[in-house]
Amino acid sequence: MKVNICIVAALALVVCALAVDATSSQKKKQVIIDTDANTDDAIAILWLLKRTDIDIKAITVVGTGWASLSSGLTNIFNMLAFMGRNDIPVTWGGGYALYDIKHNIYGCTYAKTIPNAPGGRQWADTLVGLAHCFPKAGPGRYYNPNAPGAVDLMVQVLNSTRDKVDILALGPATNVADLLSAHPWAKVRIGRVVFSGGAVYVGGNIFTNVPNTYAEYNALGDPDALAAVATSGVSLVLVPLDATGQLIVNQTYLDRLGVNQYTSEAAWVYSLLRTLQTQMGSVFNTYSLWDPYAAAVLVDQSRYADTVNKIKITVVTQDLNASEVGRTKPDSRNGSSVSVVLRPDDVVFDDLIYYLALEDNSSPSPRCTESANGGWYAWN
Repeated sequence: MKVNICIVAALALVVCALAVDATSSQKKKQVIIDTDANTDDAIAILWLLKRTDIDIKAITVVGTGWASLSSGLTNIFNMLAFMGRNDIPVTWGGGYALYDIKHNIYGCTYAKTIPNAPGGRQWADTLVGLAHCFPKAGPGRYYNPNAPGAVDLMVQVLNSTRDKVDILALGPATNVADLLSAHPWAKVRIGRVVFSGGAVYVGGNIFTNVPNTYAEYNALGDPDALAAVATSGVSLVLVPLDATGQLIVNQTYLDRLGVNQYTSEAAWVYSLLRTLQTQMGSVFNTYSLWDPYAAAVLVDQSRYADTVNKIKITVVTQDLNASEVGRTKPDSRNGSSVSVVLRPDDVVFDDLIYYLALEDNSSPSPRCTESANGGWYAWN
């Protein structure tokens, strides 16, 4: 039996509207977003910007992940301008993994696993060409020699409120580890660190020529940093491939998003995913809601996570086992107790469309459309 996609999408939006009403009276959750500014990070951040129950206090960019630090910063600045949110402070963080700093080698040991060609830094740095759709943030945003770095900005946020602040880590844990190392007291001011990454009972996703079948990219980006966060005593929620691997963006979902392009941000996300689909070919069948799902867990763990277990985890580093570096390994004897999301609730698919298409808090910027030669430009 054929089902009208528009009707299904409309019914889903009605259900989501009921969820919005149920949460409208709740106090806003205060959040610091730490990101490596990849494509799925962009979707997650846009989604959080649309929510009225989330107060984004700052965004810090880490340079040990997919995007180059300068490009990632620029894209985040411009994305906030696109959403009319130049009030949110943005700054840079670590550019080298803790292993490199500790051994004084600065050789981008783990960052080398990210290819520079399409499918790697190039697509993260340009957001597969769609970074061009964002307006310029203005000269006052791009450069400020007196601006605090990631750790100092995080400290400012933690000291600015009596409420605990959650940290959403959408890239390697470098900045969060630096914060907890320089300011151990910060862990009592942090509600949770929700880390998008790891692979506990499933294989990893390192697709380059690296003999490692265990690690996930965000964990591998700075395994020593993730190990430091896990053993720090902070409340850590791991959102690994075990859960996110179940949230593949298929053609049916892409079509649903396509008929709900009511806002510039919904149109941007649809264009992003469609471009990735074209560039990746059959490999797009592995593209998942990695970071958007981690953002959902941060928003409402009870709504979006079907199974969350306390598991003792050891993050494998070079000093422990070079062939398994970055692995988030169950270790009942020596591991640190971590909350691990093992099974998602796929309501996240409906909610992602609902909030992106919502007129409230929508972008004041024009949407992008594709030109005949495959480029993108904005239009009213």
